Amino acid sequence: MPVLNFKGPFHFNHLNSLPDVKRPGIYIWGFVYEYDNDQLTYPVDFSKVNVIPKFNEDGCELNRDWLFLPYYVGLDKSLFNRISNHYYVRESSARLYKRFTLSFLRDFFKADSGFFPTTGSDRTICESIWNKGINNCDGCHYKKLVDDKKLDYINVKRCLGKIYGEDGLKCINDQWPITMQQQKNGNIIPDTLDFIVNKLNNFWFYYAVPKENENNLVITNDLKKLETYVFWSLKGKTISQTGIFPGVQNEISITPRSIFKDGNCKSCEKEEKTCTCDVIQPCLHFPGYL
Repeated sequence: MPVLNFKGPFHFNHLNSLPDVKRPGIYIWGFVYEYDNDQLTYPVDFSKVNVIPKFNEDGCELNRDWLFLPYYVGLDKSLFNRISNHYYVRESSARLYKRFTLSFLRDFFKADSGFFPTTGSDRTICESIWNKGINNCDGCHYKKLVDDKKLDYINVKRCLGKIYGEDGLKCINDQWPITMQQQKNGNIIPDTLDFIVNKLNNFWFYYAVPKENENNLVITNDLKKLETYVFWSLKGKTISQTGIFPGVQNEISITPRSIFKDGNCKSCEKEEKTCTCDVIQPCLHFPGYL
């Protein structure tokens, strides 16, 4: 049974202190939110260095009224390089990531947020709708988010045109990066990721170096399968593109439980709440947070 022992959460400032983060593995990056009376309120402001919790090699201890929320699941042959790329949200491929409105992010992490996991590229989904002669976007799972003004940016021209009009849209190499787009009034498009990551210095992550046993690393070719398993095992959805739902038959040991669904261990007779096996089974339902 493959073992995924996730360490974290860590702030981006801790990346250089982690001994095995340059190895192949799976990572989850996201944000730390405040919550009050069982409700998410606002991303925590870590712009002052002394606010960041002290580094611990197994993960930082967050305040009791803080909660880590996963936003993106990924893999790489060098976790250090990939996590670093995500941090610079106004550069390179990160300029093409979807941006939800700040108010919608509070609902995004819940089971009934109205956002559906993506198993294909956003552009392919959009083009498939139009190729069927449906030119009003009906059937696209981003339509309601666009109509309800919950989506600030997506790398799809038709969606951007519906949100901002097409006058200020600019293309480079058949891509529509957020840093090049303008609203009708000439102002730049709002960038929630820039605000949270750069203005609030709120960038956190978990990571796991998969193992088949105590000594042997899972080969890199297996990482994609494990990444998909992790995605469908989380409590809340993420924006990352994923593979098809893997089913529950391929059990994988995942820890800790805090960001995953409750374990459903079939290998022992203990009750779920007292079982220490931490076997997570993926499912189509995302319980969400709070």
